[in-house]
Amino acid sequence: MNRRTKIVYISGGIGLILIITVVTLYLLQYKYRRYTDKARGFSIEYPAQWEIMKDYGGAAVVFKSPLDGPLDVFHENVNIVVQDISHDPLSLREYSDRAIYQMEVTFMQNFELEESTAVATLGGYPAYKIIFTGHGPNTELRYYMTWIVLDKVKAYQVNYTALPSQFDKYDLMVERMLASFKVLR
Repeated sequence: MNRRTKIVYISGGIGLILIITVVTLYLLQYKYRRYTDKARGFSIEYPAQWEIMKDYGGAAVVFKSPLDGPLDVFHENVNIVVQDISHDPLSLREYSDRAIYQMEVTFMQNFELEESTAVATLGGYPAYKIIFTGHGPNTELRYYMTWIVLDKVKAYQVNYTALPSQFDKYDLMVERMLASFKVLR
């Protein structure tokens, strides 16, 4: 084997090792785990590097992104809220109207609705979503909220919250989380 052939083989081997290393690191970065809450009847996949907070702030679970560095002060997050609405049964449309009204009241003049629409499904059920910006006293946040109503007695909300400048950064992760959401019956 001549010197040129050896160099080609060595270069090819090094290139293959680099490709395998990069692919492995990429896949590890986007590894997902399944979270299951049997008591509340749902499961969802979440990025493995995100922190889980159970029963936090009215949510059944909150998944928090890692901070990007010392200047990052906000954990983008996805939370799931499960509501028993059997005392006041609502259709998906009625629940949606009420949820939007509650956001308008909560944020008052600081509520900017960007999108409000029925979406195909969440967990295999007809769903509704809104995207809006809410201005708080110290910061502005952008929200993606989607929900389903089962038998007019139980509502599941999956909500994503981020700084407006970071909202699109986690778009693919959030879409994968939404696609993995399942209701356990």
